[in-house]
Amino acid sequence: MANAESTRNKLIFAERRLRDIRHLNNGKLEGANGQERQQLIQEFFFHLVGSIDFLLQVVNQERHLNLDEEDVNIREICARLSNTDPIKPLLQQLHPNPKKVPLTGSVYSEENNHLRIMMLRHKVVHQGDNPFHLRMMKDLPNCSLFLNPTCPKSKGSKYHVFDELDIFLKLVWGKSEKVLKLLGK
Repeated sequence: MANAESTRNKLIFAERRLRDIRHLNNGKLEGANGQERQQLIQEFFFHLVGSIDFLLQVVNQERHLNLDEEDVNIREICARLSNTDPIKPLLQQLHPNPKKVPLTGSVYSEENNHLRIMMLRHKVVHQGDNPFHLRMMKDLPNCSLFLNPTCPKSKGSKYHVFDELDIFLKLVWGKSEKVLKLLGK
């Protein structure tokens, strides 16, 4: 059964995978073994988004929403939470639906980062796609993530992959802690 500790553990596991990615080929991902690079990025997103799934289970339990654990998802949880519950907007930010909410405005905004987390997780975990944009240019990072993982002609981010993964981890961890604090956890 998911609880606050297991939610935090998933975030710790994502952090470990990020550390492993940083050390792969001494930080030079463009020359790293592709299979190892792919495995680590899949595990990073698996644990990062998995922590959100665990958090939804905790909300279900603590708010007595009475959903069977097999039926817990963002849509069902938010449908049962009051519109005045301060947890609801945090969960909606953590788990946006990329099919219903497009990337708009600054691609680097917090809202779009949450969307990209979901898009990237889907691409690397469910489809096995490579999320890395590798390039040999002086003025841009040699390894970044695609800005829009659903667009085959998407450009790479202006940020190095390590910096973006750090941002993603901090966003999810910070909002998860806010939710857990509101639950008294």
